Amino acid sequence: MPPHRAFDTTYLVQLLDKKRSTPLTPLESAVLADSSLKKYVEEFSKSKVKFREAVRTTYGRLQVLGGEYVGAAALLDDSN
Repeated sequence: MPPHRAFDTTYLVQLLDKKRSTPLTPLESAVLADSSLKKYVEEFSKSKVKFREAVRTTYGRLQVLGGEYVGAAALLDDSN
């Protein structure tokens, strides 16, 4: 199966999968060990809507600060 390239919650769901075929990286292990970060992984893995809302809000804040990302249309697209 080719790697998943969509910007959605698929990675977060796979991160929490106990039956995953690959071991966790040190970064993934650290994220899941940190309760304040793990709660976001769990929350966003369950809700694409909450994930998209958080991405939109955060992206909007970055724009206000002067950040510009040309691929932003993919982040804001609800068609997935």
